[in-house]
Amino acid sequence: MNKKEVFKILIISTLTVLFAAALIKSPEPFAKGIRDAMQVCIETLVPSLVMFMALSHFAAYSGLCDLFGALTGKAVKKLFNLPEISAGIILMSFIGGYPVGAKMTSLLLGEGKITKQSAKRLNLFTVNAGPAFIIGAVGNGFYGSAKIGIILYLSSLAASVTIGLLSGLVFKEKSSEAESGKYIVSSPAAAFTKAVTGAAYSVLKICVWVLFFGGVTGFISSLSESDAARLLCSFSEVTNGVKMCSQTYSLPFVSALISFGGISVMFQILSDTEKSGAGFLTLLISRSAAGVFSYIFSLLLLKAFHIDSEVFAGFSQTVGVPYSVSLSGSVCTVIMCVLAIFEVDTRKKV
Repeated sequence: MNKKEVFKILIISTLTVLFAAALIKSPEPFAKGIRDAMQVCIETLVPSLVMFMALSHFAAYSGLCDLFGALTGKAVKKLFNLPEISAGIILMSFIGGYPVGAKMTSLLLGEGKITKQSAKRLNLFTVNAGPAFIIGAVGNGFYGSAKIGIILYLSSLAASVTIGLLSGLVFKEKSSEAESGKYIVSSPAAAFTKAVTGAAYSVLKICVWVLFFGGVTGFISSLSESDAARLLCSFSEVTNGVKMCSQTYSLPFVSALISFGGISVMFQILSDTEKSGAGFLTLLISRSAAGVFSYIFSLLLLKAFHIDSEVFAGFSQTVGVPYSVSLSGSVCTVIMCVLAIFEVDTRKKV
């Protein structure tokens, strides 16, 4: 091994030992953070993600993405310089939530319907929070205003579209044979079965990442309540981060944080984006750019609607996050666990 590899192993080993020591010495902050994150999963993520994730899987497996691309693909090809079949991915990424676009891109790349370069470009701007989270959870839940939620959603949408348009100008790629095939709809029953089990596995994986980062942010918060610690927690996990920042920071900052998505989201989708060559650094750069654009667009929209960007800073609803039906969320979680077990078992047998 060379010196670089030895140094890398030394750093990783040291961090692992320190992390283990923190777990043993102070387990309660981790546990509290995980409990809080579990509540977020049950009350917000599971109810808002399951159906959209299943729908996105079904659209990819059934061939509906192909059909949607046939109807709207020419506009997508002209605006973003991407294959027509990408239209379905772009649409679902705007309404389905952070992991939906990356998952659909990975599925179509695996089926050979888009090239690796097109998939990488899609991953630059299809990692978006959906309206259920921004308008429902953030707007109504944290600010008590659907209007604020709509402004934040439009800012996020505009930021992603801007990155997509810019990437289309920079990267010039002609559609390949793999991207211009026939539009065939598969068996709806088979596609539905694969969609639900695939959605269960994906959402469960997302929740585990949220729980992990919930534990980490819980420990960080126990060490310090400074602005630096709050910001570190906010940029680590977006749901709790937005909740904290909505109490102290301006709306444009919260808008930027939503578009950035958080480190947790990047790790959630990394296994899908890496297939296209979009690694962690690529995601970090693209999400940071989205945050900057979102900040600018939110300022413009707030000015257009004559809203002071500082008016809502320090405001936070004391009521729970919308979609907080704990019973249904818990049932969905249990069902996902069962389906995920069958999914993993099936994969081992194949």
